Amino acid sequence: MADSSSSSNTIDASSPFFIESLDNPCSILVSNVFNGLGFNSWKRFMTIALSANNKLRFVDVTLVQANSNYPTYSSWHRANSMVISWILNFVSKKIADSVLFFSTASEI
Repeated sequence: MADSSSSSNTIDASSPFFIESLDNPCSILVSNVFNGLGFNSWKRFMTIALSANNKLRFVDVTLVQANSNYPTYSSWHRANSMVISWILNFVSKKIADSVLFFSTASEI
């Protein structure tokens, strides 16, 4: 897999698994929380933000979930969790509660 971690456990900055030192679950990606209205605009903002962070592949299903036995699983899981946290922070509480237990960003 081209996006995998190297043997020294460093991840290339061009990999979708790479998480910047400033990335955190509370990073502000979009200015508006999705509350059920204006989905197309919110989706466009999120698409731009995820693309800029090289994480769009986690939601558009072009990055296949790593098998838990693969060496890339930990990196995939960590980056997927970051994307999930970003999504949950930019939807209303009611929407977040309804998707909280999905395990992948693409499912949300």
